[in-house]
Amino acid sequence: MWKLLTSIRTPLRGKVVRTEDEMGLRVAETPESVIARTRKENELGVGFYQP
Repeated sequence: MWKLLTSIRTPLRGKVVRTEDEMGLRVAETPESVIARTRKENELGVGFYQP
């Protein structure tokens, strides 16, 4: 996240307020973990994916 300091000329100037790491961005998640978290099963035990 950037804090805008000046916008008079073409290159905008700012300073870093928070980095990606501090905001928790780009957290790697495997497809298996997404499916396990959102998996549903019907009464017969047949699983289906519902995002």
